[in-house]
Order: sequence, then structure tokens, then C-alpha cells
Amino acid sequence: MEEEKDKEKQKELNEFLNQLENEFSNLIIELEEIKDIKIENKAESEKGKELEKERQDLINEREVEDNIKDINDHYSSNVKRRHHFTISEKLEAINYLKKGNSIHNTAEKYMVDRKTIKYWRDHENDFLKITTINYEIIYMLHL
Repeated sequence: MEEEKDKEKQKELNEFLNQLENEFSNLIIELEEIKDIKIENKAESEKGKELEKERQDLINEREVEDNIKDINDHYSSNVKRRHHFTISEKLEAINYLKKGNSIHNTAEKYMVDRKTIKYWRDHENDFLKITTINYEIIYMLHL
């Protein structure tokens, strides 16, 4: 009888050990899954950090481009661009002045300094000579 009791206890012990072994195996599987999840989360976190850094770099790049554009716009709008007037444009401005308009108004209309209008007025004869010479040359070329 004792032998049967020992066998029964041995059987219970074996069942208990099998149960423990199964639970232990399940725990190992769960730990591996948790480890995999942590690795995935870390990878996603690192990828997220990389994406955030790229996004921030793009924002910074756009800000720099916008600042450069603002600077260029500021200087291009505030800097007077030189315009080279033809002799006929200069004579037109002189005629506008001769019609009774002030030097100030003529300078505003042609968007030049008043000194420029005075210079053109004082050199009107030179402009007329150049125009006459040009017409003479053209006339001679057509003969």
C-alpha cells in the first residue's frame, strides 16, 4: 500500500512538474514576445526620432530660405535700379520740362534725381548733335 501511495505521490509530483514546466515555457515565450515588442518599440522610437530630426531640419531649411527671400526682397525693393535712358527719352524729358513743368515734377515722372534733369537740360545741344549725326549716318548708309 505504501508503494501505491508512493506511486500516487510520484504521479502527482510528475504532473505538478509538467505543469510547472508548461508554465515556465509559457513565461519564456511571453518574455521573448515582450523582448521583441521592446525591440520594435525601440526601433520605432529611433525611427520616430530620425523622422522628427528630418522634419525639424526641413523646418529650419525653410526658415533659412524664407529669411534669405525676405532679405532679398527687402534689398531689391529698396535699391534703385539704374536705368539707361536713350537720347530720345532724355529729349522727351527735356521737352516735358520746357512745357512748363518743374524740375521736381519732371524728375518724379522719369524717376531720376533732379540733378540728372538739370544735366540733361544743360546738355540738350549735345543730345541733338548726336541725334543729327546718327540720322546723317543712317541716311548715308541707305544711299
